[in-house]
Amino acid sequence: MLSRYIAYQEAQELKADEELSAGAEKKSYGSDRRGEGFLRKVLQGTVDLDRTTLLSFLLFFDKESYVPESQKITEERLAEIVVNCGFPRLNTEEDPVDDFFVDYLNSDDPMMFLLQEAEIMAMSEENFYLYKTYLRSKSEKAEFERMIR
Repeated sequence: MLSRYIAYQEAQELKADEELSAGAEKKSYGSDRRGEGFLRKVLQGTVDLDRTTLLSFLLFFDKESYVPESQKITEERLAEIVVNCGFPRLNTEEDPVDDFFVDYLNSDDPMMFLLQEAEIMAMSEENFYLYKTYLRSKSEKAEFERMIR
């Protein structure tokens, strides 16, 4: 079952690549594959990350259940990583983005924390730090677990 799903996904990727290739007519806002292309470039090492994107990747991928507890990112590890990558230290006193990431890291329920922060920003009519990151996201965890059973 898993091999059929992988073949299906690969076929879907090829189809999407053809539909959204250079010169193809753009169908709707956000339908291009810039975000996916950016992530591929990051994974291939052909593009440098800015500090906020690095923090996002570290924390949001770290919250997944497959990351062993011994490898989870703590506030201290996060501070060390950003400095070792040549970025300024975390400064939660003066930088609201740093404060957001540290609060997210220390939250018991990260998704609820994100929803509450987004609501606060919306009510104050401010842009949320991660607006585009979560615009069209959804979890495929249940589908994945169904396939591997």
